[in-house]
Amino acid sequence: MRASTPSATDVGALDAYTLGGLVLLALVIVAHVLTQWLTRREWPDVRVIVQLALGTTGVTEGVRLCIVALTSSDLGPFSNEDRLFIPAAGVTLFFLSAQALANTLRNGVGAQSRR
Repeated sequence: MRASTPSATDVGALDAYTLGGLVLLALVIVAHVLTQWLTRREWPDVRVIVQLALGTTGVTEGVRLCIVALTSSDLGPFSNEDRLFIPAAGVTLFFLSAQALANTLRNGVGAQSRR
């Protein structure tokens, strides 16, 4: 018998973190595009959209890192002592990403208005 090899078209169900991250990303990008269009009648810079994507990904993964480290029965290669440090890294990732996201929204709009 041949074992089936997964292909690029095999898409499994999205977990809650991925779905939540995609929804957050969509909301932030739509809000930013609408704000840019309604206030300045211009499309946002692609660099701003990429920075928004990175920021929302970091926020989502920071939350995920904390929840998984605190609730998972098996941390894989990590030991139980790491349960304290992994959430600390998740909180740091969350706040740094949230700050970067806020700065991108604030400065992205301001940078485009100075053109």
